Amino acid sequence: SGGMLQAVYSLTEVSNVTFLGGTGVPEGFTTKGGAIQVAGGQCHISACNFFDNESSAGGAIMANTADLTVSDSHFEGNSITNGQEGGEAILTQFGNLSLHSCTFLENGIGSDGYSSGTVESKGTSLTAFNCLFEDNFGIQSGGIGLFNASGIASHLMQTATQR
Repeated sequence: SGGMLQAVYSLTEVSNVTFLGGTGVPEGFTTKGGAIQVAGGQCHISACNFFDNESSAGGAIMANTADLTVSDSHFEGNSITNGQEGGEAILTQFGNLSLHSCTFLENGIGSDGYSSGTVESKGTSLTAFNCLFEDNFGIQSGGIGLFNASGIASHLMQTATQR
């Protein structure tokens, strides 16, 4: 339980790891990043699995003022609880987010937090390529939510449901 990895102003590379049942890094009355919280720096994640993680902001991953790259990874059953910041699987604020060949399946089911997407990007430049979003749930979108952000999406497949 708790956040499994917290990276603060560092260059972090994570590969071939399964994150299961994380509950986030405590921050005041909230938790951030069910499995991983990144604050500043760069984080590269490849060939990882994220199952049943939850937090108040970023069910599996929360990145703030950081550059985050995620490739060949699987997100399933992640959610936000009591959260007002969003991102059933990934929440990024102020930085860059690149997603390549990732699968997002059944995230947000049973979530009681506010979410604008399975992947929510605020003030971020987002690039998503060759990703699958299937049976995800969110208040506004089961896919990607952009706020004051720019995004490029190519070769995405989405079957999503709103709450």
